[in-house]
Amino acid sequence: MRATQDAPADSFARDNRISEMVAAQTRLFAEISARENATNRKDDRIERQGYRVGDLRILAKFDATSELVTMPPVYRLPGAPDGVKGLANLHGNVVPVFEIARWFNVTHNPQATPMLLVLGYGDAAIGVVIDGLPVRKSFLPTDEVPIESGHPRLARFAHSAYRDSDGIWMEFDDRRFFETFTRRFAAK
Repeated sequence: MRATQDAPADSFARDNRISEMVAAQTRLFAEISARENATNRKDDRIERQGYRVGDLRILAKFDATSELVTMPPVYRLPGAPDGVKGLANLHGNVVPVFEIARWFNVTHNPQATPMLLVLGYGDAAIGVVIDGLPVRKSFLPTDEVPIESGHPRLARFAHSAYRDSDGIWMEFDDRRFFETFTRRFAAK
């Protein structure tokens, strides 16, 4: 009976260790990016954090993301519009969780581990469900392509787009997306 009682505690401790390791990795990437920018690299590389949602390749500045965690419990909101997964409690802070895969009509990669990427800080923080761990992406200015080259529904919420061997990565304007999302559903 004792083994049964300890199993949830062991799982919780493992999830916390994973979350702490991922948070440390995110902080390290942000620090490396800041140091590289401070040294005025001569090749003008564009450093971003890349993450996937289905077949979407999305970029974010390192300082735009505040946390990455394994999927916590998410509590559904009755009557919430499609694309709002619910609310998650992260360290005592309630964070709205969005399923942007629904908005952009893509399907999550079933082999990827779902993660919650938190964009923004404090009361402005929002969570998005992503497929697996983010990766560090580096582009040259010559890698930039027209925004219209990328995913058509994501294009209206993108700052820029870059091509590499994986395909086209789009820098997501999450604030514009969520303001549009909020206006659209507040009117209903």
